[in-house]
Amino acid sequence: MIRTTDAQKAEIRKKIKSNKFYWDEKVWTFLVANILSNSLNRNHYIELFCNKEIGIDSDLDVWYESKPIPPRKGESGKSEGNTKLDLAFGNIRLRKNTQSGIEYDPERKGSWVCFVEGKLLSDSSTRVSYDLLRNQIIRVIENLLCFQKDGKFPQDLFFTLLTPRLFRENPESKLYGYKMGEYKNPKNIMDDIKLSSILERYQEGWNYPGDLEDRIKLLKINWVTYEEIFEKEYGITGLDLTTLEKEPEKIEKIKKRLNELANGV
Repeated sequence: MIRTTDAQKAEIRKKIKSNKFYWDEKVWTFLVANILSNSLNRNHYIELFCNKEIGIDSDLDVWYESKPIPPRKGESGKSEGNTKLDLAFGNIRLRKNTQSGIEYDPERKGSWVCFVEGKLLSDSSTRVSYDLLRNQIIRVIENLLCFQKDGKFPQDLFFTLLTPRLFRENPESKLYGYKMGEYKNPKNIMDDIKLSSILERYQEGWNYPGDLEDRIKLLKINWVTYEEIFEKEYGITGLDLTTLEKEPEKIEKIKKRLNELANGV
């Protein structure tokens, strides 16, 4: 099932009913969440996102716009707030006393987590308020590397970028395309993490991992497109999310499903 808040559901409902839903990243990402949680092809899609056969036998929770505990916590006025993940799934559960906070769940079968960053037309953010050298991709990756519960960490880590096919085919048109290429080398991931000027988090029940370089070796980075998911799920060919407004006849099945979601979320 999709795990999210009532406020997020209301926002999605409003966006789907808008005539501008074609260009709304949240609409398409929520639709992917719905497919991951309900589709008969679910295991195929999970394998696509992880580039590995996971084999999900039980129900899978898909977390939409969830918030892990951030790995950086500096002094007041110079810290890093919660990263809002577009999608997350795997060994995850809700943190106590939160509506959308998540933590690692060591009690579930397996030991894996996938964090997904979705981008429709926008590029990767290049900074946070108090960290001018912090890019959005490395921020999500560091959250994934540090994701934990009481000192226990998942063993299989997957970071997946989700974009229109156009940008995967032309990666140098976006900053995130350059970063996805650079991060094939684990050293570049560590180098960019070290650029952060905000202190690492240490508190009761949560400590920044001392073996971060070893954890990077557990990380797999993947790039998936919205189109390859929608084409398989809805039997469409030649889909291009960047030109849908000009070719609405290609997405009648998708529009029908979105309308169902708008009435049901």
